[in-house]
Amino acid sequence: MSVSVKAAAGTGAVVLTAVGGYGFSTFSASGEPDWKPFTANNLVGKYSEKTKAYFVGENSDAWWDWSYKNRWSKDKNENRALHHNFISVTSGKDLKDKCVAVYGEEKENVTSAYQNGKYLELEVWRYCSPLDTKPKTIQETGERTYEGSVSSYGWVKKEKFVSVTIEENNLFWELRDQEFFGLGNYSTILTDNSFDQSKDSLFHNFFKNKSFENRPKIKDVCGDAYKMTDTQEAEDKKVQVNTIIKFCSLEGN
Repeated sequence: MSVSVKAAAGTGAVVLTAVGGYGFSTFSASGEPDWKPFTANNLVGKYSEKTKAYFVGENSDAWWDWSYKNRWSKDKNENRALHHNFISVTSGKDLKDKCVAVYGEEKENVTSAYQNGKYLELEVWRYCSPLDTKPKTIQETGERTYEGSVSSYGWVKKEKFVSVTIEENNLFWELRDQEFFGLGNYSTILTDNSFDQSKDSLFHNFFKNKSFENRPKIKDVCGDAYKMTDTQEAEDKKVQVNTIIKFCSLEGN
């Protein structure tokens, strides 16, 4: 596997491309089938506009059958309260159709607390995503890692950035790593991995100086970025807040 870093002509931006690929599934140990992410376009203003990479697409029937059996049916049999369109599901295909429908819903029609006639966000991630739960931000975890530096990005933008400290976010970071390099589930998907190599030297040096086999993970880079501030002076360790949002949150895709 090799990763190449290319500078976009005249822009100073860097685009990362991966050559080759691995035939593995991040989730194979759990018996979860391989899956392909949702890739529809024209999702501006829709619920999955920024998060579609973490929802399962239509061409993953084995995964939908698995989710129906191991998640929805399990919850139903345990008398877990179900809501809106997830109250009644008859098959993996039916579950797929319901999830694809919610991907295209307006964002306000998916809520964190149940409202009559709207989707419950917890159920969308439970039945439609390999992650099972929506990744938690620094603020949502209640962690206090960055409060000693109130000007750090991890404190100022704690409501946006995905936590790097809690175990339940680990699968998200594994997928984000695959997505960034175009590996695994994302090997056939074109993603925007560009950054400014002078203003985002933290990311640039990360890829320039590390071989693929020995490199840290994107989770590590984001953790470093959270500790930084917008007044960082070291030339070899700079990053723009919009670049952190792009790679370390659910708002940057």
